Amino acid sequence: MAHRQTGFTLLELVIVVLLVAVLGAIALPKFMAMQAEARIAKMKTAAGAMKSAAALAHAMLLTKGYPADFSGNPGPAGSATDINVEGTDVAYVNGYPAAPVILALSGLAPPDFASAGGSPTSAVALPGNAQPDCQVVYHEALPGLPPTYDSSALTPANCD
Repeated sequence: MAHRQTGFTLLELVIVVLLVAVLGAIALPKFMAMQAEARIAKMKTAAGAMKSAAALAHAMLLTKGYPADFSGNPGPAGSATDINVEGTDVAYVNGYPAAPVILALSGLAPPDFASAGGSPTSAVALPGNAQPDCQVVYHEALPGLPPTYDSSALTPANCD
């Protein structure tokens, strides 16, 4: 009885390698785009956390009987501990949290998030991997207006 050798021919192997290369070329850019989309989603979540923290701190200010446009550190006899959210003493500008406390108040801390510093009236949240252009900026409230949140930098090009 003759034993017949089985296996793949060189042509079959070349075709399989070619198909794998084509699939990789198609899938890799889509995978890279997913990473940028994930960073954008992470930063939109950070913006939502800042909005929620600002609204909560403003509501706490109002329930304690302070005026809606209060600025400073609230508390009896100048105590800064009258309004404290999870260990963060809240300082106010025009009734909303001041920029230096908004990131801590929002729970945005390393290693997941970083602060870019910035001006005294704004706070910048960056993803933990420090993509400097992928950011959300909190601008303190102006008289009669709530704070604003700039997320215009959240584009696939900036967050790639």
